[in-house]
Amino acid sequence: MNYISPSNHPESPLSGSTVESMINRSKELGLDYFAVTDLGNLSSIVRAYTYGEKKGVKIIPGIEIVFKDSDCPIIEDTESAQIKYFKFTIHAQDQVAFQKIVKMSSDQSRRSVQVGESEYRTFN
Repeated sequence: MNYISPSNHPESPLSGSTVESMINRSKELGLDYFAVTDLGNLSSIVRAYTYGEKKGVKIIPGIEIVFKDSDCPIIEDTESAQIKYFKFTIHAQDQVAFQKIVKMSSDQSRRSVQVGESEYRTFN
């Protein structure tokens, strides 16, 4: 198979699955890669790397980012202008990019947003 899911949230209320079970399932499906994209943090990456290496699955680290752009001209005067927060996913292409993601996600000055029982740091 030549595809993977670009957005996976192990160890979160969104999936209810462990890193190990998601990597095992990827391997069962014949996949050699697995993208780990925690929401607003990188808490599953080290476990994924360690377990993926044992299973022969290469890990693609990423993060799903919550952000708000109150001055976005694209959504101005549209229904989307009422949406408070947006999400997008970024993946690290190499070690340098991963280090930048780590630095960005470790910034303790970021504001937080409460979504249900979970709290997520936002990016501006």
